[in-house]
Amino acid sequence: MFITRGLILISLLFVFVMTDDTHDKTVSKLKNDFDKNTADSIKNFNDEAAKNKKEHEKIAAENHKEHEEIKKSMWEKFLAFGTVVVVVVFVVPILLSIGASVITCILVRRCNRNSYGGSDGGY
Repeated sequence: MFITRGLILISLLFVFVMTDDTHDKTVSKLKNDFDKNTADSIKNFNDEAAKNKKEHEKIAAENHKEHEEIKKSMWEKFLAFGTVVVVVVFVVPILLSIGASVITCILVRRCNRNSYGGSDGGY
């Protein structure tokens, strides 16, 4: 009876030791798999992040180029509009004033010549 109990205890102990060893191997394998999966996930994440960064930089460069073109276009429009405003506000009135002065001077001289001693004898 004692021998049977002893054999049962020894076999149970052996089973526990084997199970413990199997458990350690399983845990070790799971840990290695987890570490590998984690490393793969981190690598995939970093690869995806690098890809997204490149795409973002490409899009940002395109947007910057478009923005510069828009700024250039707006600056050209501003210069064109500014030139038109300067011409209309300053140059046209000056030319009209000069033209009016010349016309007035010509008319006054002609009138003065006719009224004050022109070919008809003056007064």
